[in-house]
Amino acid sequence: MTNREVADLVPSGFQMGKPTNHVCPDQLYEVMCMCWQVDATLRPTFVYLQDLLENFDIATESSYAAPQEALG
Repeated sequence: MTNREVADLVPSGFQMGKPTNHVCPDQLYEVMCMCWQVDATLRPTFVYLQDLLENFDIATESSYAAPQEALG
């Protein structure tokens, strides 16, 4: 699907499915869907998106055991 096709379909409520050929965390896809709301008043602001994405890596980091704990 081309960018033009997507742009033509979005106003009628079309939303792209979650990418399957790339790693796309569920939380990031939820943000994408928020941005595609037909009603512009329901879309997140740029300030909100900036704050969310600046902290996205921190919020979605996996917790790893310290190396000493992993070695027992």
